[in-house]
Amino acid sequence: MIIVLHGADEFRISERVKAVRLSVVPGDLSDINTTFLNAADCDLEELFLTASVVPFMAEQRLVIVRDFIKITGNRTSGSTRVSKDRSGLAGTVQALSELPATTLLVLLEGDIGKNNPLLRKLKGIATVEYFPMLSHTELIQLIKDKAQTLGVGIEDSASRLLASYIGSDLRVIDSEIMKLSLYKNFTFIEQSDIENFVSNSRQENIFKVVDACIGRKLKQALRSSNDLVQAGESPSSISRLIERQVKLLIRTKSLKESGVKVPEVSKRLSLFGYPLQKTLEQERLVSFGELSAMHDHILESEVRVRSGHMNEMSSLQMLITEIGTILR
Repeated sequence: MIIVLHGADEFRISERVKAVRLSVVPGDLSDINTTFLNAADCDLEELFLTASVVPFMAEQRLVIVRDFIKITGNRTSGSTRVSKDRSGLAGTVQALSELPATTLLVLLEGDIGKNNPLLRKLKGIATVEYFPMLSHTELIQLIKDKAQTLGVGIEDSASRLLASYIGSDLRVIDSEIMKLSLYKNFTFIEQSDIENFVSNSRQENIFKVVDACIGRKLKQALRSSNDLVQAGESPSSISRLIERQVKLLIRTKSLKESGVKVPEVSKRLSLFGYPLQKTLEQERLVSFGELSAMHDHILESEVRVRSGHMNEMSSLQMLITEIGTILR
């Protein structure tokens, strides 16, 4: 069986992966029967061989591959697995269809677009699940559903305000609802609770880091990032938040240069209130070229940490310095 998870909503995709893992492999055998691969680090031959291994003392084996659809089109011609009578995308799909029934292959993709050629071909043999960013109305409903799951009531105006405060960052929404539920002893969350206990401080500090970089204030950017670490944020989470903001700026600039008006930008990006205001302010101060260079440095920072060449904090400080240098 093959499941494709794609879309811009990384949080809901990660939650879906957790649910799949729990449903497929027994807890005590989960690690030994689960394999994670990055398509950028292996060829098709290695992927197919890994996905063909039989499970150990379990009915199924789970193989999760990141960015397979995104990059496979460039590699099919060099793979021995899809050579001879089968080549290209059609050969890849044929090879995937021949994987053993004991393997559950999950293709973990980002925002690759619904019309991706390989994605369209895979629909014939795979279950495809799409996770776009939620609209403001959908965010409000998600907040209500989460509260209901926890057994706590929530005022309609509180749901709307929480969605406006936080926007589409579902991880933060999830965390805030849990904290509010604990604070109210799982009774009822009111609008005043949101006003008094849900601050924008976390996101405001990320904006401070990006603002300082854009304003060419390197010392301030480094100080703001250090403040976040002191407050309990990990350097890697700060890097991810910076990456998210840079991606939002790229998408905002692209939409605005295409003539899309602010209300529609808000709808398409699921940005509202303060996050929308700050993103629009920052977008006006940077060019596409500068944003692209910033994103490249973010990826390089991730590689430094994953390869063990630098620890998370040092890499974050270097990233902020690099971004500040771009905008000098």
